[in-house]
Amino acid sequence: MTDRLDASLSGAPDADFDGNPDADFDDGPAGAADGVPAGSAGDIPRGLADRGEARVASPRATVPDVAEVASLAFDQALAELQSVVQRLETGGLPLEESIAMYERGVALHEHCARLLTDAELRVQRLVEQAGGALRALDFDPDDGTEG
Repeated sequence: MTDRLDASLSGAPDADFDGNPDADFDDGPAGAADGVPAGSAGDIPRGLADRGEARVASPRATVPDVAEVASLAFDQALAELQSVVQRLETGGLPLEESIAMYERGVALHEHCARLLTDAELRVQRLVEQAGGALRALDFDPDDGTEG
Protein backbone atom coordinates (compact mmCIF):
# COMPACT_ATOMS: atom_id res chain seq x y z
CA MET A 1 0.00 0.00 0.00
CA THR A 2 2.69 2.52 0.91
CA ASP A 3 4.61 1.68 -2.29
CA ARG A 4 1.56 2.61 -4.37
CA LEU A 5 0.99 5.75 -2.32
CA ASP A 6 4.64 6.77 -2.65
CA ALA A 7 4.52 6.09 -6.38
CA SER A 8 1.37 8.15 -6.88
CA LEU A 9 2.81 11.04 -4.86
CA SER A 10 6.01 10.99 -6.90
CA GLY A 11 4.04 11.15 -10.13
CA ALA A 12 4.92 7.63 -11.24
CA PRO A 13 2.12 5.86 -13.10
CA ASP A 14 0.12 3.33 -11.14
CA ALA A 15 -2.00 0.74 -12.89
CA ASP A 16 -4.47 0.68 -9.99
CA PHE A 17 -4.86 4.46 -9.78
CA ASP A 18 -7.84 5.72 -11.77
CA GLY A 19 -7.01 9.42 -11.50
CA ASN A 20 -9.46 10.05 -8.66
CA PRO A 21 -7.57 11.99 -5.96
CA ASP A 22 -10.07 10.72 -3.37
CA ALA A 23 -9.45 7.09 -4.36
CA ASP A 24 -9.12 4.54 -1.58
CA PHE A 25 -5.54 3.26 -1.43
CA ASP A 26 -6.50 0.54 1.00
CA ASP A 27 -5.84 -2.99 -0.23
CA GLY A 28 -9.27 -4.04 1.04
CA PRO A 29 -12.59 -3.92 -0.80
CA ALA A 30 -13.59 -0.42 -1.82
CA GLY A 31 -17.29 -0.90 -2.44
CA ALA A 32 -19.48 -1.51 -5.48
CA ALA A 33 -16.69 -0.59 -7.92
CA ASP A 34 -14.84 -3.73 -6.80
CA GLY A 35 -17.94 -5.90 -7.03
CA VAL A 36 -18.70 -5.69 -3.32
CA PRO A 37 -22.32 -4.67 -2.74
CA ALA A 38 -22.96 -1.57 -0.67
CA GLY A 39 -23.71 -2.33 2.95
CA SER A 40 -21.42 -5.36 3.02
CA ALA A 41 -18.13 -5.78 4.81
CA GLY A 42 -16.59 -3.63 2.07
CA ASP A 43 -18.04 -0.58 3.77
CA ILE A 44 -16.49 -1.48 7.13
CA PRO A 45 -12.85 -0.69 7.84
CA ARG A 46 -10.84 -3.86 7.27
CA GLY A 47 -9.61 -4.29 10.87
CA LEU A 48 -13.11 -4.01 12.29
CA ALA A 49 -14.70 -6.32 9.73
CA ASP A 50 -12.05 -8.99 10.29
CA ARG A 51 -12.58 -8.96 14.06
CA GLY A 52 -16.35 -8.63 13.87
CA GLU A 53 -16.20 -5.38 15.82
CA ALA A 54 -18.16 -3.16 13.44
CA ARG A 55 -21.25 -2.02 15.23
CA VAL A 56 -24.12 -0.22 13.62
CA ALA A 57 -26.37 1.51 16.12
CA SER A 58 -29.95 0.51 15.64
CA PRO A 59 -32.42 3.38 15.48
CA ARG A 60 -33.99 2.13 18.73
CA ALA A 61 -30.64 2.43 20.49
CA THR A 62 -30.70 6.21 20.21
CA VAL A 63 -34.42 6.95 20.30
CA PRO A 64 -35.84 7.08 23.82
CA ASP A 65 -38.57 4.55 24.54
CA VAL A 66 -41.60 6.83 24.27
CA ALA A 67 -43.96 4.39 26.01
CA GLU A 68 -41.54 4.03 28.92
CA VAL A 69 -41.12 7.81 29.30
CA ALA A 70 -44.89 8.34 29.01
CA SER A 71 -45.47 5.90 31.87
CA LEU A 72 -43.40 7.97 34.33
CA ALA A 73 -45.12 10.10 36.94
CA PHE A 74 -44.24 13.79 36.85
CA ASP A 75 -41.96 13.59 39.91
CA GLN A 76 -40.07 10.60 38.46
CA ALA A 77 -39.64 12.24 35.06
CA LEU A 78 -38.50 15.53 36.59
CA ALA A 79 -35.97 13.80 38.86
CA GLU A 80 -34.56 11.84 35.93
CA LEU A 81 -34.45 14.99 33.77
CA GLN A 82 -32.48 16.78 36.48
CA SER A 83 -30.09 13.83 36.67
CA VAL A 84 -29.61 13.84 32.88
CA VAL A 85 -28.90 17.59 32.85
CA GLN A 86 -26.39 17.22 35.68
CA ARG A 87 -24.55 14.38 33.90
CA LEU A 88 -24.44 16.33 30.63
CA GLU A 89 -23.19 19.47 32.38
CA THR A 90 -20.47 17.50 34.14
CA GLY A 91 -19.18 16.27 30.79
CA GLY A 92 -16.64 13.57 30.17
CA LEU A 93 -19.13 11.27 28.45
CA PRO A 94 -18.43 9.65 25.09
CA LEU A 95 -20.18 11.38 22.19
CA GLU A 96 -22.71 8.61 21.54
CA GLU A 97 -23.68 8.43 25.21
CA SER A 98 -24.02 12.23 25.36
CA ILE A 99 -26.31 12.21 22.33
CA ALA A 100 -28.43 9.40 23.77
CA MET A 101 -28.68 11.22 27.11
CA TYR A 102 -29.62 14.46 25.36
CA GLU A 103 -32.37 12.68 23.41
CA ARG A 104 -33.63 11.11 26.63
CA GLY A 105 -33.62 14.54 28.27
CA VAL A 106 -35.66 16.03 25.43
CA ALA A 107 -38.22 13.22 25.72
CA LEU A 108 -38.41 13.72 29.50
CA HIS A 109 -38.79 17.50 29.11
CA GLU A 110 -41.60 17.09 26.58
CA HIS A 111 -43.34 14.59 28.89
CA CYS A 112 -43.06 16.93 31.90
CA ALA A 113 -44.34 19.88 29.86
CA ARG A 114 -47.30 17.81 28.65
CA LEU A 115 -48.14 16.71 32.19
CA LEU A 116 -47.98 20.31 33.44
CA THR A 117 -50.23 21.51 30.63
CA ASP A 118 -52.74 18.76 31.40
CA ALA A 119 -52.65 19.62 35.11
CA GLU A 120 -53.16 23.30 34.35
CA LEU A 121 -56.26 22.47 32.36
CA ARG A 122 -57.67 20.50 35.29
CA VAL A 123 -57.06 23.08 37.98
CA GLN A 124 -60.31 24.64 38.99
CA ARG A 125 -61.40 26.83 41.82
CA LEU A 126 -64.43 25.88 43.86
CA VAL A 127 -66.57 28.88 44.69
CA GLU A 128 -69.39 28.78 47.18
CA GLN A 129 -72.53 30.29 45.77
CA ALA A 130 -75.52 31.66 47.60
CA GLY A 131 -77.37 28.88 49.31
CA GLY A 132 -74.20 26.83 49.92
CA ALA A 133 -73.91 25.26 46.48
CA LEU A 134 -70.40 24.89 45.08
CA ARG A 135 -69.53 25.94 41.57
CA ALA A 136 -66.30 24.95 39.80
CA LEU A 137 -64.62 27.73 37.85
CA ASP A 138 -61.55 27.41 35.67
CA PHE A 139 -58.51 29.05 37.15
CA ASP A 140 -56.23 31.14 34.91
CA PRO A 141 -52.83 31.43 36.58
CA ASP A 142 -51.76 34.19 34.16
CA ASP A 143 -54.22 36.82 35.31
CA GLY A 144 -55.48 35.38 38.58
CA THR A 145 -59.14 35.43 37.53
CA GLU A 146 -61.60 32.64 37.17
CA GLY A 147 -63.12 31.79 33.79
